[in-house]
Amino acid sequence: MDGVHTAALAAANTFFTLIGHPEALEVVRLSPQLVGRAIAEALRLEPPVLFLSRYVLKDFHYQGVIVPAGNIIAMLWAAGNHDPSVFPKPETFDMNRPQAGLTTFGGGIHICPGRYVGVMLVWVLIEEFESHGVRCSLGERAAQWYPAHKMGQLKVLPVRLDRSAGAARVEAEIAG
Repeated sequence: MDGVHTAALAAANTFFTLIGHPEALEVVRLSPQLVGRAIAEALRLEPPVLFLSRYVLKDFHYQGVIVPAGNIIAMLWAAGNHDPSVFPKPETFDMNRPQAGLTTFGGGIHICPGRYVGVMLVWVLIEEFESHGVRCSLGERAAQWYPAHKMGQLKVLPVRLDRSAGAARVEAEIAG
């Protein structure tokens, strides 16, 4: 069931990142086949899981340090996605960036079970907004995140919704 929570956060974080980069959202709107790359890059910048803890199952050596079995280590997924040695200009949104090295959904036997659901939610969200002529942008107030949390989770995301059909501007607040 944990995949459901991370899938919802993946959708919200991607939406936040894309509306914060309107040029990227416009590219996706005009070229829907690029939505997967846009989602991957958005989640590299704002992953749903910032870190996880794991038990060390057997002693291992790392850079001259012995990490004994039974210890708990923290895997900093978000830090890995911002490593400039892997991702040049890590704070820049770049849909053409190679995706090798992404740590957003973990890996191996612990890979996030909700990863496909999160991507699907964003895809459907973009398609639905597009089919109804709705354009989204960041609202007047700043987004608020839950502080000191191991999840990258928005508390409040003020957005502006515009209908291209000429409807009046509507400001909505989506609360997490």
